[in-house]
Amino acid sequence: MYFSRLKSSLIPALSVMTATLLLAPCRQSSANGTVTILHTFHEGPPEYDGLRPTIPLTPGPDGSFYGTTSVGGTSGREAIFGGGGVLFKISPGGSYTLLNNTFGDRFVTPQLGWGPNSVTIPSDGHLYVTTGAGLIQMTPQGVCTHIWSFHDDPVLGEEFTSGLLQAHDGCLYGTTEFDKLQTGGTVYKLNPQGVVSIIHRFGDGTVANDGLTPEAGLVEGLDGNLYGVTSKGGAFGQGVVFRMTTAGAVTILHSFGDAAQSNFWVAPSATLVLGSDRCFYGSTGAALFKITSTGVYTEFPQVPFYTHGSTAPALLAADGNIYVSTSRMLYRVTPSGVVTAVCTINYGSQGLVQGRDGAFYFTSIYGFDNLYSGAVYRLKLANRIVEGISPASVQTGHKDFFLNVTGSGFLPGDTVTCGGYPFPTSFGSESLLRVTIPYWLVASPQTLKVSVMHGNETPTPAPSLVVTAAPTLTRLSPASVQAGHNSFTLSVGGTGFVDGARVYWGGAVLPTTYVSPSLLTATVSAALAAPVNPLVPITVKNPNVTASNAQNFTVTDAPQITAFSPSSVQAGHRDFSLTITGTGFVRDATV
Repeated sequence: MYFSRLKSSLIPALSVMTATLLLAPCRQSSANGTVTILHTFHEGPPEYDGLRPTIPLTPGPDGSFYGTTSVGGTSGREAIFGGGGVLFKISPGGSYTLLNNTFGDRFVTPQLGWGPNSVTIPSDGHLYVTTGAGLIQMTPQGVCTHIWSFHDDPVLGEEFTSGLLQAHDGCLYGTTEFDKLQTGGTVYKLNPQGVVSIIHRFGDGTVANDGLTPEAGLVEGLDGNLYGVTSKGGAFGQGVVFRMTTAGAVTILHSFGDAAQSNFWVAPSATLVLGSDRCFYGSTGAALFKITSTGVYTEFPQVPFYTHGSTAPALLAADGNIYVSTSRMLYRVTPSGVVTAVCTINYGSQGLVQGRDGAFYFTSIYGFDNLYSGAVYRLKLANRIVEGISPASVQTGHKDFFLNVTGSGFLPGDTVTCGGYPFPTSFGSESLLRVTIPYWLVASPQTLKVSVMHGNETPTPAPSLVVTAAPTLTRLSPASVQAGHNSFTLSVGGTGFVDGARVYWGGAVLPTTYVSPSLLTATVSAALAAPVNPLVPITVKNPNVTASNAQNFTVTDAPQITAFSPSSVQAGHRDFSLTITGTGFVRDATV
């Protein structure tokens, strides 16, 4: 709710109030990133701060950011949500400087302008601030100089809502939503000498299906032309994308509102951005879109503005991808067109900018208390990438062991969790973390989720740790030999064998060869097979795992003959069978 602003609370136009505020930022976790509230706007002494920032921040040459609020300031000192807005500067760490809080309203101080909007910092180092009434020039130290007002020109009009663009010719270009000739707004140029001229009036009849009411600013293409959008006009009345030369020649590239396209709140109101693929990206109330310099139009319905609201401008980030925020979600679009929902933003962004630290910064009309006071936020996406874990699997009965997590972007203080349990973590490097996993966590077959987290940040998932059953023996070949047998190869069959497994003859480890998860071979020496032993337990141990079940091997006594039949024959007897009786005979025995 708005209350009337009191004239008695206004101070003279062009006066400056500068104050710096340092508060401890408030950090909250967000999926795949951390949101830090750098500054919450509020009304009241001693600052008479601003309220409700509705415009994206502008990066400054020193790494700080400049921004505005739509209301607040000293002109509203006796009213809730009053005042004509403020201009501020804020550092990435949250150091907040109020550069000017004396903007009045349109009825009392029109020469200064009401509701400061976008801030532009061209090559001359000054701040150019658009207001609802005109342009303001300000030095970084907070000295204001009025540049242009709609009162000064019979045609230009009002509603300077968009920021300025410095083109290759050194001039600044901007738009107004309306003009005094009751057409559809203008594109104007401010040359380095401070002279403002109109280069195009929308809807004046010179361009077929011309756009109307340009709420967004302009962007320069690689061809040196200017590109922009209007929120009305065009072939279907829902706005256009246009191309314009710096001399003002306009070409309509696309008209919104066609029944073949998304048709919810179609009118575009956000400034286009030039992507790394040389296409222009923009947003309507229906979807994110991209368009080439020749008018080839593509929509991204995966970015549902119609569901989450907002027509915030897109951003070309340092990684070459396009990022755009709705009121609930941050999306990433690669040059090849792959759309990913990166993380949830519960505060509603007015548009992102990227700092030198790689983090995203944005304003919202929602403050920490979710009221319409507004705040400045920093969103730092998780740069952590987890590539793998070692070992990737263990067997039940494993002793305590080290789990190595490899990847990139790790920090001191990162914590590895396994199976939902956080464990003391050793920071090896930005690519290695190590943690000790206790034996009791791998006592039964299961799949354990592994992740890396830092403080209250959302964990980054890692590959799961697989706990398999310990090895099991099912067969031996041969299953027995006689005492005094020469050395021989014992084949051990079963399940769960791993490379490095060892076969045990009683308590003695045998030279073992790993063949497969179900087969091992081992060499039994003649010395081990020499004594008679009806029950030799054969077991298998995988590395760091308790022994398997046992299969018994038999070493029998040497054969003994007690009788044979017949016991004699005469010379010249035909072939005959000799039956031998005794003990210790085995299959394949030879007489």
